[in-house]
Amino acid sequence: MTVDAARSVRNLFVDGQWAGSESGETFDATSPATGEVIAPVAKDGRADAERAVEAAHRPRAALAGPRGFERSLCLVRIAEAKTSVIGIEQ
Repeated sequence: MTVDAARSVRNLFVDGQWAGSESGETFDATSPATGEVIAPVAKDGRADAERAVEAAHRPRAALAGPRGFERSLCLVRIAEAKTSVIGIEQ
């Protein structure tokens, strides 16, 4: 079975997972250059935004403990890991 990636619905990425909007509604995302429909996208609402903000705030306590240099080192490690995964030379 093949999936037409251009026609599959693009969901919201919240709290480390892909999910549709609470309303289940979608809209067609269009190219500003051509007006062509790129893909249907989940139409988020207030409840979806609240869910995303809540998920984003959860790690705050863990990040409040380390000092600035320790947090900086963690971010550098994340950036290095990401660039090695996507193949960017440093």
